[in-house]
Amino acid sequence: MSFCVFSWLKGVSVKKLILIIFLFPYILLADEGDLEKLFTNEEETYKETELHDYLQQLKKDKLDINKATSEQLLTFPWLSKTEVSIIIKLRTRQLITSMQNLIDAGISPEICTEIEPYITFPTNESQTKAMYKPIQIKSRIRFQNKFDSPYDNPLKLYQRHQFYWNDYTLSLLSQKDEGENDYLDFCSASLQKEDFGIIKKAIIGNYRLAIGQGILFAPKIGLSKGGETTRQPVKSFGMLKQYTSTAESFSLFGGASQFQWRKLSILPFYSQYKLDASVINDSINNIDITGFHRTDTEKDKKNAIEERLYGIHLQYGNKKYIGLTAFKYKFDKPFLDKEYPQEQILFGIDYSLLLNRFCLFGEMSITDRSKRRKAYLVGLSLLEKRFENLIIVYDYDKYFPTYHGNPFHNSSNYDNQKGIYYGILFRPAKKSKLNLYFDIYNFPKERYFEKMPTYGVDKFLQFDQKWKDNKIRITVRNQDKETYQNIEDSKKIYSFQRTSLRSDFWHYLQKNVRLRLRAEYSYEDYESISKYDDGFLFFQEIKIVFFKRWQNLIRFTQYRSNDITLYMYENDIDGIMLNSQFSGDGFFWFLLLKYRITNYLSLQFKYAEDLWKTDKLYNNNQIKFLIDMKI
Repeated sequence: MSFCVFSWLKGVSVKKLILIIFLFPYILLADEGDLEKLFTNEEETYKETELHDYLQQLKKDKLDINKATSEQLLTFPWLSKTEVSIIIKLRTRQLITSMQNLIDAGISPEICTEIEPYITFPTNESQTKAMYKPIQIKSRIRFQNKFDSPYDNPLKLYQRHQFYWNDYTLSLLSQKDEGENDYLDFCSASLQKEDFGIIKKAIIGNYRLAIGQGILFAPKIGLSKGGETTRQPVKSFGMLKQYTSTAESFSLFGGASQFQWRKLSILPFYSQYKLDASVINDSINNIDITGFHRTDTEKDKKNAIEERLYGIHLQYGNKKYIGLTAFKYKFDKPFLDKEYPQEQILFGIDYSLLLNRFCLFGEMSITDRSKRRKAYLVGLSLLEKRFENLIIVYDYDKYFPTYHGNPFHNSSNYDNQKGIYYGILFRPAKKSKLNLYFDIYNFPKERYFEKMPTYGVDKFLQFDQKWKDNKIRITVRNQDKETYQNIEDSKKIYSFQRTSLRSDFWHYLQKNVRLRLRAEYSYEDYESISKYDDGFLFFQEIKIVFFKRWQNLIRFTQYRSNDITLYMYENDIDGIMLNSQFSGDGFFWFLLLKYRITNYLSLQFKYAEDLWKTDKLYNNNQIKFLIDMKI
């Protein structure tokens, strides 16, 4: 390890050292909350989740707790239907003016602490009107450049512009990935109108759907398991939303409207969208979801097929509801694998029944073909102030259509798996919290390279303790599963365990100075052979607040691994959490600068550098820049 650190220092230019030395005394970052607790799954991608984007937007434009809809409140991962019901009832009796009002109504102080950065309390009608602006423009532009990119055009560019006028919203988005030459490689546009007559919301252009627990429709980039063990696995998204994700492959394009009459909601939708795919002999070999169009092979896949779908969703009720869905999809080309039909009709039913502190929820779906496939999920939660329980049972047939869904699951495609999840939250003391879960699952039929049924057991424990100026978090995760591996030229299914032990420590030296340390040790043990791999990761970061408009963050990370991949979420521009992967013997650091020029314009800059040694010494560095504007 010392070799890597000194080698890195030797290769750093004088200008870089001056930059670090000059900026280090002014390191600051307003405490952004504990979002990383939601991101504990190593398999999550680098893509920004809809939940994360929603929370980041609320930090800039806080949600009026007295005006927020049930749908908006349920999007918070810390609020269940029980807490939302308490807030709605409280608003009918009084104006909510402080966090103490919520605590007095029965919402725990811990949950109030979690949502506090995202909500506001206008105390009278004039304040509410002052928050409302009939015309707004929000723009975000991100640049990213890798110095050692293998492509001639290493720039990655993202633009999103949103125009608000009364109840209308126009959203325009474009993205160009590293190595692509077309600066408008991916574009999406949509126009939304809200609250006119019985139409609650209508969208034309690019949009997404979210129904029930996500078996048929849900945001594809999302989280199933994490540190909020009794809240996070339950899907709570708004049914209809403009598509603003950077995941290019999962949009719907056409039109959808949500009609609301008393407790009855009707949502018809239509989509006709081109997808990337590998086509052989005019048949679909596979659908490509990477969104990359850099090489000739990748360019040949671009917009190679088209999917057309239409359907309707009906829902009756609010706190207690039942929903019915029916839709048909058709591709313009058949699949090479005849198990995947070119066209198909799917039916689904979803429900949620709230009774005091109990909530029974679920979704069941079925296809119309002779080879009838089904998928279902049933959950039961019990939420008390000090003790919470969540049980989820799920079963998804192999070849069940998964392209638009994202329910609770354990692999990239959620078909061909079944299992039971049990999550527990226990608060032994006022500022203590213990989260744990057990997820026992299996893949009943062959998949990928595993030509036989396989199983897995995922166990997780996380303990949080807060004091006045300190906080600790101990995390233990154990994964016991069967997987196909090529080890010493022997290709077969191995049974192995991966265990991660992590310790985090936060220390608030004073109100504007915070120190954070992490130590993590991970190991993998293969049962049938004498193979044992391990690695450790250690980082330290400091946050100091000197100027209200100037926010910075710096982190230094050291790691060492023996044929094992280590994972660490790192802060990125605009609060995105990137899941970085490390192997070998190395040193990684990044510097994140945020400067709010005015209340309407902010700039962000990030420099990251990684130096590691495996068979030889490697170096990787990149620069990112973001402009965020609001008018």
